[in-house]
Amino acid sequence: MNSSTSFLNKVEIGFAESGLTCRDFFGPNMIIGFGVSGGADSLSLLQSAILLREKFYGEEGAKFVVVSVNHNIRPKEEGLADALFVKEFCSKNKKIDFVLVDFESGQVDAAAKNRGRGLEEAARFLRYQSFTSVAKERGCNFFCLAHNQNDQLETLLLRFLQGGGDGIAQGIPAVRDFFIRPLLQISRHEIEEFLTFHQLDYREDKTNRENQYLRNRCRNLLIPLLDKEFPGWNKSILQGAKKGQDDKDYIASTLPDDFWKHQDEEGICASWNSFLLLHPALRRRILYKGLNELGVEERIPFYLFESLVYGRNKMGKGRIFSIHGVEVYSEKDAISIRKIKKQCEQAGFSLLIDRAGTYSIFGKIFLVEEKILPGTLRSERKLCLMGNEFTLPFLIRNAQNGDKTIFQGRIRSVQDVLSKKNYGKENQYLIVEEFENPLVTLVPLTSYLF
Repeated sequence: MNSSTSFLNKVEIGFAESGLTCRDFFGPNMIIGFGVSGGADSLSLLQSAILLREKFYGEEGAKFVVVSVNHNIRPKEEGLADALFVKEFCSKNKKIDFVLVDFESGQVDAAAKNRGRGLEEAARFLRYQSFTSVAKERGCNFFCLAHNQNDQLETLLLRFLQGGGDGIAQGIPAVRDFFIRPLLQISRHEIEEFLTFHQLDYREDKTNRENQYLRNRCRNLLIPLLDKEFPGWNKSILQGAKKGQDDKDYIASTLPDDFWKHQDEEGICASWNSFLLLHPALRRRILYKGLNELGVEERIPFYLFESLVYGRNKMGKGRIFSIHGVEVYSEKDAISIRKIKKQCEQAGFSLLIDRAGTYSIFGKIFLVEEKILPGTLRSERKLCLMGNEFTLPFLIRNAQNGDKTIFQGRIRSVQDVLSKKNYGKENQYLIVEEFENPLVTLVPLTSYLF
């Protein structure tokens, strides 16, 4: 059996994990989408799908819609060259429509700023939005992505190191909604062998070698060290993840479907007693389930949950933590999750602080603590943020035209201050506005939890 046949057999199994055989998957009435960058992974996926379609239906099989995204965060000639490479490849094959999604310059940067996350996460968010939009517009039954076994290992390691979710059990799913990932059991080495066998060239993204991104450091530094010092580690990780996923699926099947009750359109709640009666493993998962119901899909650091999971939070403490536009809080005998309502509509609004708790902004998490002196009225209480005291409620927001602050003993324009050396680095400071104070305060973002 040559490398191509072995590869295609594995891909066929990968497609079958969608719940359909390849005969059904590539049927004449099907429309299948593919995200193709021109790299080795996505090109091998498209080529193998072409061969499998031909195997079952010749020239009468499913129609393919290939989507290539130019993020415009690399030099223009590189991004466009990748797209043209994919377009040319598609033109040499029948029943393939090519779609180029060309982001405007600065669009990814703006999304990163608005979401308070990194550039890589923002690019991924916009890319998936584009895939979904094109798939719906073209009537795709499924949309295929080229994540492979190496990507799975990187993800498992990163999730473990970051302590997110259910730890090592949370890898890349083979199927989610209409997204299919048929290459998850195939290594990068097998992909390159397959492309060599078929004499297919592919594009290399130079940014994959830059270690400023955490995933790249994992790929370029950590994994080679594990390969050298701990032979066979990858099989152990994958097997452990599979067993962990089985455990996770079983535990998920025991979660009560009616645990969370709707308070209104913006929130859900449950009684503290019913929450505390759950085993800690179920408490953690029921919290994730509640957050998912309100649209939170991003990874959430476990330490935010830890006091809740192990029953160390007391009732009646108000906000417990907030993240990704949602807050978890307690009142009377209930634990609730709700979307944070923007109580201010002015331009540049980011986050309203109206009580002590844990907050997330610019992709970083920090504490706001309440300082209460004996005999202090509620209206006079102060909230401490990184050593600075503010009267609640107050805003943390982006800089706006006309903002002024006290800097080095003088009232200065915020724009002037931020243009100075050591002050102008994006997301290195917070703009804090108290409602009764005509001046804003610059707070260096130097002390945060995560």
